[in-house]
Amino acid sequence: MANVEHLTLGESIPAQTLKKDFVKVEDKPFGQVGLGYTMVVSNSWIQLKLKAKDGRLLVAQPKLLATYLGPKDDNGNPMLQVWCQGLVREIAAGDWLKDFLTKNGSVILSLEAHSPYLADALVGRQEGPASLKIRISAHLSGNRLFLIQGIAPEDLFDKYADMFGLAVSSFKPTAAGKNPHVELWQTHHLDKVITFNAPMSWLERHPKCPPGMDLLDLYNLNARGEPIANLKVMSVSRKLTKGKKGLDLPALLIAEFTKAGVQLTEIADDESFSVPKPLSNGVSKICKAHEPKAKVKRLQNLLIVSVDAPTHHVLTGLLTCAPNEGFYEYAVNRRAFDIVLETFKLPEVNR
Repeated sequence: MANVEHLTLGESIPAQTLKKDFVKVEDKPFGQVGLGYTMVVSNSWIQLKLKAKDGRLLVAQPKLLATYLGPKDDNGNPMLQVWCQGLVREIAAGDWLKDFLTKNGSVILSLEAHSPYLADALVGRQEGPASLKIRISAHLSGNRLFLIQGIAPEDLFDKYADMFGLAVSSFKPTAAGKNPHVELWQTHHLDKVITFNAPMSWLERHPKCPPGMDLLDLYNLNARGEPIANLKVMSVSRKLTKGKKGLDLPALLIAEFTKAGVQLTEIADDESFSVPKPLSNGVSKICKAHEPKAKVKRLQNLLIVSVDAPTHHVLTGLLTCAPNEGFYEYAVNRRAFDIVLETFKLPEVNR
């Protein structure tokens, strides 16, 4: 993420103070284990009674699970809040948080994605005459996304920063399982030796290819059953390229997209990146594109990644709307692309 600064995790609170003035809360909102959590908070803060009538989890917006009210102050009370929202599609916690904060009119001061399942931010928000500063953390656990917010008037925030950091760092869902994924993942195969995973919601198409090559198409469909993103994963046996120097491997996969009617408007230079042995020659490329036959005309991004394995060249491409055309949609598509890259397995790599 572009804006990053160190956000305290409460590490500066002395051990004796922790034992004396803090308590581990074990809460089960609405009596549901799936909404339960543990978190360390000040023992002087008061947990307010929930006003919601039931614990139905929504996918359209977060549901308030708890509010902890701090000491009274002339400028307003600091508070801690825990929220939860249901998810149906894979998305990185940092991208979800960025989208959520942007749509709610918050000013992002700093945002850091620690992993696809955990992100942290510091934001500013104006509520009437009050200027607030908020520490907010998004924690993905299966198909549930927990939000932990530490809220205080801007001029009081530093006083409670360590306390908010401790709450964020100590937060754990009670029902956290071994599988953190939102969706089920399906394992796909290329040339019988390469495997990778992708969210099961993506529609698979496996066209016939010449010997030594293999290609898999995955499509993300909208509610009307129309493709809104295309993932292509290609393998090329190195026996086919032996002795051939200067091959533009990303161009092989780009050609598969242009065959389908995609027109490139801008092509960036290749960028090399390091890969673990025995992989080599990591190359990425970003292109701008559009689809003339598409019902809705939008700027598209084409992302290409190429790596060499001992027996194959492996290329992965994603055609998706540009972030400014629909950030949440882009983030869902990009997460599927990253899952493919994260889960590649080749026999020579895993021995």
